[in-house]
Amino acid sequence: MNSSDWLLKYLTCPLLTNVCSDKLEFDAGLLRCGCGALYGYFSDVPYLRPIDNRQLPQKEIDGKYQEEMFVNMFALRQYGLLLRKIKELDGYRQIFDIQGGAENFYQTLLAAIHSYLGQAEVIVDIGCGTGRLTGEMAKASRSTKVIGIDYSSAMVSKAEQIILSSVDSEIIFPIRMSKIISINVSTFGWGLDNCAFIVGDGQYVPIKKATVDIATCINVFHRLADPKSLLSSVKRILKSNGILLVSNSYDWKEEFTPRDKWFDQFDSLLDFSEWQKLAEIDGIIYVTPTYNRKFDLAVNQIGIYRKIL
Repeated sequence: MNSSDWLLKYLTCPLLTNVCSDKLEFDAGLLRCGCGALYGYFSDVPYLRPIDNRQLPQKEIDGKYQEEMFVNMFALRQYGLLLRKIKELDGYRQIFDIQGGAENFYQTLLAAIHSYLGQAEVIVDIGCGTGRLTGEMAKASRSTKVIGIDYSSAMVSKAEQIILSSVDSEIIFPIRMSKIISINVSTFGWGLDNCAFIVGDGQYVPIKKATVDIATCINVFHRLADPKSLLSSVKRILKSNGILLVSNSYDWKEEFTPRDKWFDQFDSLLDFSEWQKLAEIDGIIYVTPTYNRKFDLAVNQIGIYRKIL
């Protein structure tokens, strides 16, 4: 599972200073910018968050987003019925079925963006988690390059494991049914070669200016300290007439975002002299499995916008 050579030409230093170079260069196993910043490049995954060049990537202080069981449960949340064993459990099957659970959420996203996929050369999925939407878009348009970005290296590792592994590779991992009971679920690799992943920060998206045709941000704005910085990054990386697919559950928590930065309608962030609203779908249920047989339910608002400046 190697990052493709094509990925590097789209990457840039997330610091975006006036002395940053246009291209990151390899230097003793790291990526170096002309500004002097160094970034990790471990197991063929770019870690585009500044690190000390004497260190291997440590487990970031990201709390649960780095914990193996949380990441596995997040994969359950994203892949649902695509995972083996879950299909055999009636209660879980009902939750993840196409009629009203997590699977319906992803099918709605894919249907909303489908007509734009064939026209795109490059798609960036910001806050990709374990890679479900990233992989689905790459699978739907095999001539398109799709880049998944997440702050958590553990999420990126799981996304790579599933999306980039060969189709005859079975990936087995445990999920937690209760505090004391876990079961193993599995899926087969997707074997996609037009998809790659990087570790990065949604507030400083490390992608070159005006190189992206579609950007997707699925339930990520409410997990950032400064949501407007992500919108600025999206505007920077999109080409003229580029498309933004966004989904928000507005599940705000002060541990992630200061209260004065909360909003309850995504449109309130936008300057409509710069963006055109193409579509909105509201009331889409998103079911999240948590520990100890509990589930959280959120109602999402999905929007599609075109950058017009």
